[in-house]
Formats: sequence, structure tokens, C-alpha cells
Amino acid sequence: MPDRVRAIGAAVGRELRFVELTAGQARERMRARGVADDVADFVLGWHANPPESAYTVVPTVEQVTGRPPRTFAQWVAEHAAAFRTR
Repeated sequence: MPDRVRAIGAAVGRELRFVELTAGQARERMRARGVADDVADFVLGWHANPPESAYTVVPTVEQVTGRPPRTFAQWVAEHAAAFRTR
């Protein structure tokens, strides 16, 4: 996430900060939004220890679209206007 926030900041031309919540803070925010405890536990566990498939590069994008995939930074640069505050 910190790298993604830096990429968004670079695209919009300003420094952004990433503030990570503790697991307890994140759980309380999810509860406040009506998320069930077992779902919150799953989400927190996934973020703490994502499965290998979450960070394994596969050729699916190019196979489906016929075009090579873009990096997150490339995608953000193309959509920078959506991240700018009004």
C-alpha cells in the first residue's frame, strides 16, 4: 500500500501519506460499518499473510485483452484526474 500511495501522489503532483491502522483499529472500523467479525478476521488475515496467488504475475490480462498489462503507476497516471481533490 505505501508504494501505491506514493504512485498516486506522484500522479497528482503532491505528497500523500499512508497511515496504517493497527489490526484492532481496522477491526473496529469494519465493525462500525456492519462487517461481521468472521469477515473482518478473514480480511485482516489475508492482508497479514496474502496467498501466493495475490502477488504472482500471470499472463491473464494479455490473454484476455490482447494487450500487455500496465503497471499500477501507469494506470494511476492515466487516471490521475480521478484522484485529484476538487
